Amino acid sequence: MINVPDVADVIRADNNPVQTIFEEQVNNGEVKTIHVNIMPGTAELKAILVWTDEPGAVAAAVELVNDLDLTVSDGITTFNPWLLDPGNPCNPATTGVDSINNVEQVVIDTPAAGTYTVVVNGTSVPDGPQPYTLIVTGGSPLGQPDLVVTEKSEEWVNDTHYNVTYTVCNIGGAPAGESNTIITIDGVDVLEDPVPALGVDKCYTNIVGPFECTAPSDKIVVCADNDEMNNCMENVLECPAPAPARVPALTPIGLIALVGLLSVITAMSIKTRKRMG
Repeated sequence: MINVPDVADVIRADNNPVQTIFEEQVNNGEVKTIHVNIMPGTAELKAILVWTDEPGAVAAAVELVNDLDLTVSDGITTFNPWLLDPGNPCNPATTGVDSINNVEQVVIDTPAAGTYTVVVNGTSVPDGPQPYTLIVTGGSPLGQPDLVVTEKSEEWVNDTHYNVTYTVCNIGGAPAGESNTIITIDGVDVLEDPVPALGVDKCYTNIVGPFECTAPSDKIVVCADNDEMNNCMENVLECPAPAPARVPALTPIGLIALVGLLSVITAMSIKTRKRMG
């Protein structure tokens, strides 16, 4: 039975003033997270995940095709959704990993104040990506992490090789987990540099290399590990021109030998002209 007034209240509350309904999609093995702030005295934190599954095989032992899993964590305890025993549906519900339903609900009564992480895991998505709707009530979403490269420069270490210095910052509204910075030179990914977890407004700087400059220039792209358009910086680095060939300097002995050689050649040339005359 659907409680229509409660459903209407949830819809009206979305983005008024905080977002409560999230529509996303997830691929096989992919994890999506939302961070929620719980104020003191909150009566209940509730997260509901629902998705329209692909048609299952006829007479399949498990009809669910794309299996998503919902959990909520306070950093210490992980809360799983409610479950009914299919063989004994009249028994009291328990909590655990749900691998048979396309609707999952986690409820935490009188949650302690703090930050909670709501996780949607694409546990098994053979036919993806799988769109889903997530509804979170009782808290205020903190937003999402947003990693961007804010600074990048190159420093020559010799006539042909250089290092790259970069800074990546989390400018989003939630902590970011461990990630990688991708270094691409002339369209080829040459390095994935590990970046530690970053809190909100925290940055990480590192120096990587050396890389050999391929004449006449290198196009260098440094990207933080996310799918947004603002997470990269790029530039073209001109390679140094080859140094001109050096003529070895003559020592005094070498200079004397050269003068002597020129004198011999001159004398032979004079004798040859006299004979011809």
